[in-house]
Amino acid sequence: MLRPYRVLDLANEDGILCGQLLADLGCDVIAIEPPGGSSARRRGPFAQDVRDPEHSLVWWAWARGKRSAVFDLNDGADRDQLRRLALGADFVIESFAPGHLASLGLGYADLAATNPALIYVSISAFGQSGPKAHYAATDLIGLAAGSTLFLSGESDGRPVRVAIPQAGLHAAADGAVGALIAHFARARSGRGQHVDVAMQHSTTVATQFRALDAAIGEAPARRVSGGSFVKGAFLRTRYQSADGWVVLGPAFLASTGHFMKRLLGWLVEEGRCDAALVEEDWNSFARRIATGELPETAYEPVDVVLREFFATKTNAELMEQSVKRRLLVAPVLDLGEIVSSPQLAA
Repeated sequence: MLRPYRVLDLANEDGILCGQLLADLGCDVIAIEPPGGSSARRRGPFAQDVRDPEHSLVWWAWARGKRSAVFDLNDGADRDQLRRLALGADFVIESFAPGHLASLGLGYADLAATNPALIYVSISAFGQSGPKAHYAATDLIGLAAGSTLFLSGESDGRPVRVAIPQAGLHAAADGAVGALIAHFARARSGRGQHVDVAMQHSTTVATQFRALDAAIGEAPARRVSGGSFVKGAFLRTRYQSADGWVVLGPAFLASTGHFMKRLLGWLVEEGRCDAALVEEDWNSFARRIATGELPETAYEPVDVVLREFFATKTNAELMEQSVKRRLLVAPVLDLGEIVSSPQLAA
């Protein structure tokens, strides 16, 4: 799809997925590595447990489909050669600290001056400008600032970090999407753009239903896990099944209430709840609790029947019925279950 286009990929592990996605779409991606190789090559795990830049599974996974070239950006001759390469490039990807490449004459303004069609993707923790642009940044900081850790662990316990670094991957994926949007615009205008992606924003958006909390003034003051607080009511979305855990999508909103009706219809079929619950206006349920039209205890009878019901079903049964009945119910899988997933095998 993008075979005619060339990418100069200067990103480390925080942005490495961006170039890999463009490579999968056909771009000629050249990984620009410093002497000694990309820092991603030093990230484990390592094949055969051999700690060597050529054995990093992180590098194997996210650099596949790329070519590689070594440039010392502290060397003036190498910087000049990179500028010449950029004249014929369609995309540049970088994940340095904001302003670092500009200080070397390799920022967006520098390269776009001679190649105005260039699309330049910058991936950082908090964006290229603003009060947090130069804050310390790690994957853990990205996940914390982006609210992922707000949702992890138990509500009355400490946050639990994500085992595999994720913040940079979310930002890099958004960087690839931004690059494609800019590419679509370039096809009409002939002009490139600077795509500025922040891990904090990407990880917040990845939480989906919590992404708008701050914007609409409803960011809760307490951590929550396995559900949502509406005023003093806890609307549970995580339940124990017969052989694990399942997540129930937030089926209490205008766009999702019909999922709850179908789920409760299944319970009625099995004689596990009163048919009157199906007739509840689930589209406005959370709003009516928030406004006081319903008491904060309104969800408790539903919570009881769902807990009893899910405890009798295996994850496989629930997944099968979720697809068949079009429900917002999904099993929580461990790595082994993901590897053996019939869907992924197919």
